[in-house]
Amino acid sequence: MNFISLKSVLTPSVLACALTLGLFAPASRASAQTTLHVVADIPFDFRSGSEMMPAGKYEIKALSSHVLVLRGTTQNRSQLLIARGTLTLKPSDRGKLVFHRYGSKYFLYQVWSPGQSDGFELPKGHAEKEAIRAANTPAPTTTELALNEPLR
Repeated sequence: MNFISLKSVLTPSVLACALTLGLFAPASRASAQTTLHVVADIPFDFRSGSEMMPAGKYEIKALSSHVLVLRGTTQNRSQLLIARGTLTLKPSDRGKLVFHRYGSKYFLYQVWSPGQSDGFELPKGHAEKEAIRAANTPAPTTTELALNEPLR
């Protein structure tokens, strides 16, 4: 039998090609997400990333397939958020924000555009992990807020 060694198949050019394809494959699915530009009235204080954000009206816009900007329109606050793409089988007609809640603490978890099956999911930060330990439960309560009409 004649075996081909793995070393001879994995030449630098083959590895470079595989890595390039791997990097750009998720971008094709996520490209629709970069059109995200929505507004929401959030009636409670919440945490996004490492920042505590007061209740108010917020504009959320995708800068890329993994970066969102969250800007308070009723207060002069903004924040860049790193997110990953996520999918749902049941898109919301109006779009929504999903928050994890532990007691009275809210954490922004997902952002969904109106009618889209792909959205953004924010990783748990240090403060949310602390809230999980303090609540002594791994499963948060989720709170969903419908978005205002999308911006065009």
